[in-house]
Amino acid sequence: MKTTYDTETGCELLARKGIKDIHLYGDSYQRHIFVGLALTLTGDYQHGALQADADDCDYNKQFDEKRCRMLLNLDNMTVCGGAVALHYKWGGLSQADLCEAERSKLVLWSIGNHILPNAEPGMDEERTKNNVERHVAWMEERFVCPYAAAHHSACHMWWITTHQRLNHHSHVKPTFGEDHTTIHRYNVGMREFFEAGRCGNVHVVDMFNMTNALVTEMPIEETLPLTYDSAHWGGVVNLIKVQILLNDMERVLPDGDAPHPARRNFSRRRALAAHP
Repeated sequence: MKTTYDTETGCELLARKGIKDIHLYGDSYQRHIFVGLALTLTGDYQHGALQADADDCDYNKQFDEKRCRMLLNLDNMTVCGGAVALHYKWGGLSQADLCEAERSKLVLWSIGNHILPNAEPGMDEERTKNNVERHVAWMEERFVCPYAAAHHSACHMWWITTHQRLNHHSHVKPTFGEDHTTIHRYNVGMREFFEAGRCGNVHVVDMFNMTNALVTEMPIEETLPLTYDSAHWGGVVNLIKVQILLNDMERVLPDGDAPHPARRNFSRRRALAAHP
């Protein structure tokens, strides 16, 4: 990771790239990136992703999976002094109908490698292992890839890899046949699918390597405080994810032909984020 962005430099980056809207589609992992973007690009790490100030949901609790997520400003979030809008919707890209002629939109989507249930109480190990095949078939046959391929010249479409989970740590008992290689195999399969061009021109953003290092190279007593359920990471890791994403924007996106004016009333507070 080359650059650490704060609110001002992050917003200047989006202005230079001509990005006015960032749409995130997916599950809780995507919602957490949405929260991290909101905090970084508003400079308000206490309440920046909330509909209104709520001290019992402030700071790291904005990444909560239960009550506090209901208070997030998912539908009406603007950052960078109002110059950029953030949008989050739960579910697949098949919900999207958002690309227009101007190259002002960045669409981020992902589907996590979730453990899948079987007919009996419990989890189906084979279905979980075959997530790549299942997702590829779904994307190729049910609108997603035809849509992405047809609209990649109208807006930028990026796939976000699935992060490594702490419940794959060597000191944690494997869950339903999974181990630390499960998500790696899933991400490799999805990357090969996209890089083969079977879904059009889709850039892949890697969130796996950083989180895999936390799980495989650090003592569990140091990584455990960074997650609240061993599957979802908290604020620190998700703010690092945002830094990875912004660095990819700098590296991959062309400068916009008519960027929106950069605003100067940004907080200069920096995110607590640094790539390991």
